[in-house]
Amino acid sequence: MRFYIWTIGCQMNKKQSEELASILKRNGNIEVDSPELADLIILNTCSVRRRSEVRIEGRIGEFKRLKEKSNPIIVVAGCYAQAHKEKILERFPYIDKVVGTFDFLNIPELLNDDRKLYIEEKKTEWRIILPERARVSSFVRIMEGCNNFCSYCIVPYVRGRERSKPSQMILEEVEGLVERGAKEIVLLGQNVNSYGKDIPGEITFAQLLYRLNDIKGLERIRFTTSHPKDMSDELIKAMAELPKVCEHLHLPVQGGNDRILRLMNRNYTKEQYRALVEKVRTAVPGIALTTDIIIGYPTETEEEFQELLEFIKEIKFDQVYSAIFSKRPMAKASELPDLPYEVKQKRYEIFNQVQNEISRELNERLIGTIQEVLIEEERTKFPNQSRGRTRTNKVVIIDEKLEPGTIVKVRIREASEYTLKGDRIE
Repeated sequence: MRFYIWTIGCQMNKKQSEELASILKRNGNIEVDSPELADLIILNTCSVRRRSEVRIEGRIGEFKRLKEKSNPIIVVAGCYAQAHKEKILERFPYIDKVVGTFDFLNIPELLNDDRKLYIEEKKTEWRIILPERARVSSFVRIMEGCNNFCSYCIVPYVRGRERSKPSQMILEEVEGLVERGAKEIVLLGQNVNSYGKDIPGEITFAQLLYRLNDIKGLERIRFTTSHPKDMSDELIKAMAELPKVCEHLHLPVQGGNDRILRLMNRNYTKEQYRALVEKVRTAVPGIALTTDIIIGYPTETEEEFQELLEFIKEIKFDQVYSAIFSKRPMAKASELPDLPYEVKQKRYEIFNQVQNEISRELNERLIGTIQEVLIEEERTKFPNQSRGRTRTNKVVIIDEKLEPGTIVKVRIREASEYTLKGDRIE
């Protein structure tokens, strides 16, 4: 059987699509790069924002023509499936199966079942699924779910409560990825700082980093995402001490005003976040800090928005992943009075203009410096260029074809808010 997987959303989704593809290939199936060639089409979906759902619904609509033409099996899976359940079958009756987050990797077995809906919450059966060849920078899922119930977020409802993968399995998986060519691993979880708390006697996340640091052949370790309220001194110490842990931290703040943070149920104040940033920057000099921020939260005043702008000017994040507030089913913030879209859009534009200037300023400071860059996969559209990342997670473009997986010294000569350009030095 020929299969095609369409993925939208977070790094966790991308990793699970890779794992599902590996399972299907082991069973003798062939992956194709076009849905027109496929006997099986799987959509791995996202439900974090309404904008993502609109894209998903448009994509499902496009596949109706294919269903009528060649009758492929169409499976809508992942977070959007878990959130909307049987409503998807009602709206798109030509869909063959709707599979939620808990059964995603079981899709190959479910194809022979007569049922159409699989959204029951169940215990995670962790397994090690290795590709034939690993990516230079490979994702590793270390936990699933979230216990925090931030008022804007649908994740606890579609991914369930926190479940950690046993540390021995993580170590074995990373060793297997390194044997298959990985030089860097990115540890994934909705809140990696809570790793191990649900398993009696399990090691902490910081202790896991120490053990991973000892794996031969592994060059770099990254992780995402961290919740500020769970960022421990033990973890900061590990980041400072371990040579393979990169000098980059993604630490979502989400808002820049204490009233908004309380509405969000974030369980920290702006001052507590500020103090945490200072502690991290003192322990790890030169660390790059990135974050997530929601623009136009319900009831946010113009004064509170201006306070947010002053906050990002003060902290000076290297990059901000910003998004306009989007009402989510089941999330408590959807009950609050929403701001007019025009207000949210205007604030979004102003915010990004300010942040882009900050990002550009920070990147321009790197011009003339020498950075250690790990070369990633080949750039098929630009065969005479190479793309890599610094230890601080800055993207670097080099006008030279270099072997993926190599680590080179690069002198930075140009900078924009998003990327750096440089020349390899001997």
